[in-house]
Amino acid sequence: MNTCDKRRVVQHFFLIWLDAEIDKCVNHSDLIAHLRDIVNTVNTFTDPDECVDFLTDITNEKIPFMDFVREKSRDEQRTNEHPKVKGIFTDIAFMYDSLKGGALQCNRNSISLSFISPSESPIDVNLNELDQLFMYTHLLKEIVLEIDTYDTKHMEEFVVYCRDMYTTNLSQLKKLDDFQHNYYSHAPIWCQDRDISFIFADSNRMNLDQIGILFEITIDRSIKSVPFAVLGGESSFTSEKEILFSMHSVFHVDDIERPDGTNRLWQVKLKQTADSDPQLSLLTKRSREETKEGSIAWDRMGKLIIKMSKFSKTEEIYRTLEENVSNENMKAYIYKQLGYAKIGLNQYEEALALYDKAIAIRLETLPSNNVELANCYNNIGTIHNCMADYSKGLSYFDKVLEIQKRTPIDDMSIGRCYDNIAYTYDRMGDYAKALIFNEKSLMIK
Repeated sequence: MNTCDKRRVVQHFFLIWLDAEIDKCVNHSDLIAHLRDIVNTVNTFTDPDECVDFLTDITNEKIPFMDFVREKSRDEQRTNEHPKVKGIFTDIAFMYDSLKGGALQCNRNSISLSFISPSESPIDVNLNELDQLFMYTHLLKEIVLEIDTYDTKHMEEFVVYCRDMYTTNLSQLKKLDDFQHNYYSHAPIWCQDRDISFIFADSNRMNLDQIGILFEITIDRSIKSVPFAVLGGESSFTSEKEILFSMHSVFHVDDIERPDGTNRLWQVKLKQTADSDPQLSLLTKRSREETKEGSIAWDRMGKLIIKMSKFSKTEEIYRTLEENVSNENMKAYIYKQLGYAKIGLNQYEEALALYDKAIAIRLETLPSNNVELANCYNNIGTIHNCMADYSKGLSYFDKVLEIQKRTPIDDMSIGRCYDNIAYTYDRMGDYAKALIFNEKSLMIK
C-alpha cells in the first residue's frame, strides 16, 4: 500500500513513512491523523524501491523519513553509523515529540533573510544584492494593504482554498472551522524570549550542515519603519513573551559575535532602520517603480505577478477585474494584460483573440497612432514569431515602427523595434536585412 499526496506541499517539508507491514497496523489511520497534526503531507510506502524512486524525484523540500521499528536493539547502531538518523523510537509519543521539534526547527531555518552592503551614498546601493523574492513580496505586502474591498466572499474563497490544501488533515480542518466561525470576534493577531531563542540557535550546532545564529534586536519605539506588536494576551501562546515583527522588516547589523568562541554559533546584534534612512528610502522608491505606482491596487498586483512569471495567477487577477469593470478603456487594458498572461502560458491563439478585443476597443476611442496600439501590435508580432509565422510577425512590427516614427517617443523604444525586426528577418533567413536593422539598433544604443 503506497500513498502519495500530489497536492501542493503547504509546509517547507513533508513526511515519508516506509513500513513493509503498514497495512497490518490496526491503528494506522489514527497514527496518520496524529502525524498530520505535525506534518500535513504524509506519504506512506511498503516497497523500498518505490520509496527510493519517489525520493529521487524530490527537489527543494525537506523530508523527515520514518522507518517503522519494532525491535530497538537491532537498529540502535544506525544512529552511530548514519549521522542523519536522529533517533530510534519504540514509543510513539517520543517519536511525536522529536518530530515536533524537527518541524519547528525547520520552520525557523526557512526564514528568508536578504542583505545589502553599507554604502556612503544611497545612489551606490546595489539592489542586485537583494533576493528578488524579497523585493517582490515586499511589494505584494504593500499592495495587499492598499486593497480595501475585502468582504465575506473573499474570506469564504480563502477557506475553500485552505480546505483543498488540507483535505485529509482533520486537525487543520477543525482549525479552519474555528477560523470561519470566530474570525470576526477576535483581533487578527489571535489567528520567545531570549533564553528560548538561544536554545534553538545553539541546537543547530548538533547538525553539521548548519550554523546556529541568534539575532538580538534592539527596539526603538519611536521608529515607525519596522512595525511590531507585543502580543501579550493576544497570542494563542499566553505563556510566551512574543513579539511579532512585520514582514520585510529592515535592520542594520550593529555587531557580530561568537558567544562560545567557535564558528558554530554566532550572535548578530540588530537595530531598527530609521524612517529617514537613505538606503531604505531608495529601496522603497525603486520597489514601487516596479509596478508603476498610481494604478489601482489589483492592477498593481497583476503587474507584480507578471514580473514573477506567475501567469496563471495573473489571469485569475485580471479575470476578476474584468467582471467588475464597465469602462471600455479599462476593459481594453485588461484584455491586453490577459493576452500577455496567455503568451506566458504558451496559449498563443487565445492571446491573439484577447489582443484583437483590445485593439477593437482602442480603435474606437484612440487615434490610430496611439502608443497603446503600438504595444498591442508589438505583442501580436511576438506571438506570430512564437508560432513561426514570421511574415505575419514582421507585418505587425512594421505597424509598430510606423506609429513610433509619427509619435514623440524615446529612441530606446524604436531601438527595441529594430531588434525585433532584425530577429524576424534572421529567422526568415534574410540575413542581409537582419544585419541592416541590427546596425540601426546599435546606432541608437
